[in-house]
Parts: sequence; C-alpha cells; structure tokens
Amino acid sequence: MYGRTPKTQISGGRKDCKGPVLASAGMYPHISDYQEWVDTFERLFDRMSDSLDEGLVVGPATHDGINAAPSDAKRSRASADLVEGMLKKLTSENEAWRPDWHKRMVWYGPGGLGSYATIDAFAAFQRPFELTFEGWGDGSESGIKGVGAACKAGDGDYAFLSGWPMITGIHVKPFLGIEPTGKRVFMRDCDWWRCEDGKIIENWCMLDIPHLLMQLGYDVFSNLNTKNPVTAK
Repeated sequence: MYGRTPKTQISGGRKDCKGPVLASAGMYPHISDYQEWVDTFERLFDRMSDSLDEGLVVGPATHDGINAAPSDAKRSRASADLVEGMLKKLTSENEAWRPDWHKRMVWYGPGGLGSYATIDAFAAFQRPFELTFEGWGDGSESGIKGVGAACKAGDGDYAFLSGWPMITGIHVKPFLGIEPTGKRVFMRDCDWWRCEDGKIIENWCMLDIPHLLMQLGYDVFSNLNTKNPVTAK
C-alpha cells in the first residue's frame, strides 16, 4: 500500500517532477482489507504532495496539452504510428518495445498500479503485470471478439487510444492482494502518449481499476459505507 512504501524520489525521469514515485517498481500495493483500498483513492496523489495539489494528474512536461492551432498531419501520423507499433510489441519476452520509448520516460498509471519514471522502472512493472493475466491482449488467439481499440488518433506529438474493453486475460497470479481466481477479465482502458524526437516520453494510462476488481469479486464502491465489507475471495 502506498502509505507503507518508503518514499523514493523520482530520479532520471521528468525534470519538472519532484514528487515521489507512487509505487515501487514491479510491486503491486495490496488491498488486504477495506480501509487500505479506500485510502488508495485518498492518498494516491498525497504521495506527490510536495509538488502537486491533491487530485491533480501531472500534465505534459512541455505544458502544451491544450493547443487550438491545427496539427501538422505528418507529425500526427508519425506519433500515431510510433505508438501503435509499440503496442504490437507488448507481451514480448525480450521487451521488444523498449526502443520505442525514451530512457527518461514517465508512465502515469491509475490508482492501485502507481507511476514509474525511467524505462527500467516501467519495464519492472509492465512484464509482471502482463503475466498476472494469462493471454494478456485482445483475446483473438482464444477466438474472442470485440476487444481492442475502438478509437485512436494522432495529434501533433500526441497519440490517443481507447478500448471499452481494450484488454482481456485470465487472472492467474495475485493482483492487488487478490489471489488468482482463474476468471477471464476485460479491462477498460484509455491512454494518451506524448512523443519527442521519435520516442515515447510520457504516457497517461486510465485503466478502470474498480471495474477490473469488480470482475474479481471486490466491489470497491459498495464497500465505501459498509462497516463489515466483503473482500474478494
């Protein structure tokens, strides 16, 4: 849990990000009881309180997230192609996606998963996360349809992709304190990426964690006002 993880300053990541890493690389916080998970929502950004107001999501280091001017079509196409090519390399055992990322990249994850600065820290998280759900991907190899990107676009140095659901897999390893259930889950996800000099340098991942946990038997919101919450089995 974030409150029990020693504060580790981000080193080698964004120059303007002085707050602590939200989670240790390669380790999931645990929701061993109700209070810990509820506190995750309240304390997610408290771990970065020395640089952020509570509830704020870090914006682009370039401070150019809002741009009313027309985007260059070739630049937008290049950003979209870079991101899409990288996504096709995920789940590779040799981390074939690494060359597409800047070494000083930052991945801003959802509550429960944390954020990771530098490509090595992200790699220590990404592969174990994939292996937590057997067959992590669009499910096409298992004959599953309807999973994948429903909307994607490039806009200058930015690229966007969303799927509802985007990813599927079978829960085969512990996840946020929940023991393997053998259940197939579907992950709803929306991502934004910022590219720089032909590399991905920032990524905002909005994975619907409460929805994922609900599929594993843990309803976060129904337990908010419950004195004796039911935890996942």
